[in-house]
Amino acid sequence: MTEFRRTTPFVRAVVLSGAVAVSMAGVQLYLLTDHTERLFAWTIAVPLSATFLGAFYLTAVPLALHSARAPTWAQARLPVPGVLVFLWVTLATSLLHLSKFHLHSTDAVARWAAILWVAIYVLDPPVLTAALLLQLRAPGEDPPRTHPLPHAFRTALGVYGAGLLFVGVALFAGPNWTARWWPWSLTPLTARAMSAWVLTIAVMFAQAVWENDWSRIRRGVRTVALLAALQLLAVARYRAAVDWSPRGWIYVAVLLGAAAISAFGWMGSQSPVPNASVRGTASDRQA
Repeated sequence: MTEFRRTTPFVRAVVLSGAVAVSMAGVQLYLLTDHTERLFAWTIAVPLSATFLGAFYLTAVPLALHSARAPTWAQARLPVPGVLVFLWVTLATSLLHLSKFHLHSTDAVARWAAILWVAIYVLDPPVLTAALLLQLRAPGEDPPRTHPLPHAFRTALGVYGAGLLFVGVALFAGPNWTARWWPWSLTPLTARAMSAWVLTIAVMFAQAVWENDWSRIRRGVRTVALLAALQLLAVARYRAAVDWSPRGWIYVAVLLGAAAISAFGWMGSQSPVPNASVRGTASDRQA
């Protein structure tokens, strides 16, 4: 009897420790938005940028917990490649803008927040890389794909992912250029910090297209709706900071589109799994 590949304890431990870290950052940025000069690793002058980042951190918590608890690696891995990209991009961002961090602040809380940030993003990228490499060598194989995604849904994920990839690369490689068309004021540091999360979602969407099975992507798709809701609430909270020219409305439309994709995915994932005879045929086609 074929044994399915399970998530290694190493990966589970890294993911669970990451859930703790992102929950703390999420609270600091999304709920304590106006106090980054005292409570966060660096000062974020524009609150909407802080809530943008905080929404991603908070959304990552349930996704990380699901990945740690999923019974097989195929069901756990959807966010992992994207998180790996996030960690390396955030490390690069931190090193490029290290002088902006509160490493020499007279405020002990701010200083330790900066020290903890740097420690996490120096250690976590190589640790998760090592964990992922060991996971790929774990015994077993993936369960068959029994519930493939509709072609239109895969196309929507691919198109959205490609668009997010462009935006993420632009935010990192050309933060000053990107700031000209972003719907609120950005600094190079916040633009690059935001790029890490945008690239995470782009990679997750690409991974979902490749996985092509509802059971493997269900939780990830649902969390996109949570992310969109948190971002829309942030826009409502700091609407005065938004440039309500077309760029502001385009941003809102992108969030609503992501929510629509998530809603479609949630409904699709609730449809019944094909019977045993169909499962065998479907898995053969999708393998």
